[in-house]
Amino acid sequence: LVVREDVAAIARFVLGAEISDQVVERFGRDTGGNPLFLLESLRALLEYPPEVRKTIETGRLPVSTNMHVLIHQRLEKLSADAGLALTIAAVIGSQTSLDVLEQACNIGPDRLVTSLEELEQRHLLHAIESGDAGSIYHFNHDRIREIIHAELSPARRRIYHLRVANALKNKHGAAADANGAVLAYHYENAGEMLAAFTYWVKAADYARRLYSLVEADTAYHNAQRLLDQLDTRVSDDEVFYFYNGWIDFAFNTGNADCLSDAAQRMLSVGYRRQSQKLVGRAHLGLSGVADLRDQPLEGLQSLEEARPYLEQSGSPVLWLRFHNRRGGFLILLNRYVEAIQELEEAMSQVEDPSDAAQIEALGNVRYRLAQAYLQNGWPARSLKQGELLLEESRALFNHAGGLHAITTIAIAEHFMGRYAASIEHARTALRMVAPMKNPWLAGTIHVSLAKAELGAGHLDEAWEQAALALEIASSLRAPRISAQAYRVRGDVMGALGNLKESENYSRMGIEAADPNYSMVDNQFRLGWILVLQGRVAEGDALIDEVLRFCIDNQLTLHLMPTQVAKALAHLGQARANDAVHLARATAALAVEREMPTVHAMAFTLLAAAAMQDGHADEAAQKGLVVMRKGRELGNPLLELQTIGLVWKALQQAGRSDDRLVSRAGELATELDHNCRNPVLRPSYEKFIENFAKLQIR
Repeated sequence: LVVREDVAAIARFVLGAEISDQVVERFGRDTGGNPLFLLESLRALLEYPPEVRKTIETGRLPVSTNMHVLIHQRLEKLSADAGLALTIAAVIGSQTSLDVLEQACNIGPDRLVTSLEELEQRHLLHAIESGDAGSIYHFNHDRIREIIHAELSPARRRIYHLRVANALKNKHGAAADANGAVLAYHYENAGEMLAAFTYWVKAADYARRLYSLVEADTAYHNAQRLLDQLDTRVSDDEVFYFYNGWIDFAFNTGNADCLSDAAQRMLSVGYRRQSQKLVGRAHLGLSGVADLRDQPLEGLQSLEEARPYLEQSGSPVLWLRFHNRRGGFLILLNRYVEAIQELEEAMSQVEDPSDAAQIEALGNVRYRLAQAYLQNGWPARSLKQGELLLEESRALFNHAGGLHAITTIAIAEHFMGRYAASIEHARTALRMVAPMKNPWLAGTIHVSLAKAELGAGHLDEAWEQAALALEIASSLRAPRISAQAYRVRGDVMGALGNLKESENYSRMGIEAADPNYSMVDNQFRLGWILVLQGRVAEGDALIDEVLRFCIDNQLTLHLMPTQVAKALAHLGQARANDAVHLARATAALAVEREMPTVHAMAFTLLAAAAMQDGHADEAAQKGLVVMRKGRELGNPLLELQTIGLVWKALQQAGRSDDRLVSRAGELATELDHNCRNPVLRPSYEKFIENFAKLQIR
């Protein structure tokens, strides 16, 4: 037998041209290294025009007439039992186990063993021990298997494929789903199209659970092809199960085009069958397309089209899906209180808490409700829904639900100042989202991780995660992801005192955003930065615009920091009393809502107001409160910036504190280790230089 290098050399000599490694591998595999088979295959290839030869990497290698003759000469010498065993093995595939071959051949174990020994002696099959599976028999040459299978009569091919399908089904039993694609292939070749459809759906389900995206997509399309042939031989319930799985698969992987295709097909079938349930579910699927594309008005229209059909279907799961989706669109339209009411009402409609389908649908409602609670300024409530969703998803082994839960938890923890936990959960979510290949969710997680890393003072990592989010957003129409990533970059620059670059990134975030929370998140920051730069009137006008938007939409998550920005503008306008009043109210609200970072922002503003009024001791006292909070939260940037304020207050009071000098040095060293990115380094060095001018170091 010739080795791989010789196969390449012989092929190059006969064809007069180099061939790819992939084709060399195929020649070696198909001919088994048999030099005669190799030469005959190459000669057959020469019979094709050069432009056709270039396509052999994606098609079958040609078989020459001489090779047919050679193979037939070898097969004619076999006994009847050996010939049957070899033919059944060819139907099974390139390899087979002894138990499947025995049941499919139906010639008894002794006769089968004698036949296999004969086939091994004639170098047609060879056995490899495979642990618990026993002996696995392989064809020495794939080309022999292909020729045997191709020359079977249609009737015999159907009989043999049915034997093999039944043998495989008996062998795998309850685990047949894992081999659904193989069983579907054999049943289809046996002409058992209904069974083939069933197993293509099982294969799709199995691949979907493993997030084997190509395999799942192939299986769904094969099932669709057979459904077109079978039509009403497949029951409405089976059709619903098939399309429901396909739609969920497309939504969970963020594939809007695939989702649209599956939903439109289901809609067509539903109308043809006059099935309320199929039509209603199809419209829900189309609303999912709008959800993925951030098109809330189109989504609400799809839901209204679904409503009359869902009312007739009487399915509690579909109604949960309806309310969940509607709540999501209300969130996108900034109608957060309505969204909360819609979703809380949906949770009360679970009829059977032991039904897995209803619990899974309830989990989707929890995910949406957590988002609404968060934007309404209740991160602790959002966290609670995430924790409940995680518990339910684990009980159902629901990967997508678990991913949504951990993402929810990570985002809520960030706003509650639990940066280390948020980082850990966000990194777990990134590992979980990888096999799903859902770019929308991956981008959201990168942004969440960037925010948490920034809170922990990891500037390089925050910058990198924002870059990854922007890279994902560039391949999608994902304004929320882009806007939030620019927001993080603006915050990084702002933390380093580079207000000009911070302003630029905030403006980029506003330009990228749709009119929702991602826009106002950048707008109030821009207003804050403008005030810090002395452009008080311009910044104040922008802050007022954000305040109106947040109040009108009860967007309390962003209302609170915007109120601190407004208090800063009051200070810039020499309205200290107004600033103090607003900062105190915000601090109290932040305590109620369990948002310690906002509380620290408000207290920092109160310290600055005290400084402006000449109350240095009060300013220092409040600054020390913020310092302790920054250390408690693990937020070195907050702590370091507050040290500067406290130092100024102490100087104004004629006092000093050596502990501040020591702590500032520790924090500067920590920050130095976490700010090595060449884009950030100049801003960092300028920040440290300005800090040193306070004579703390």
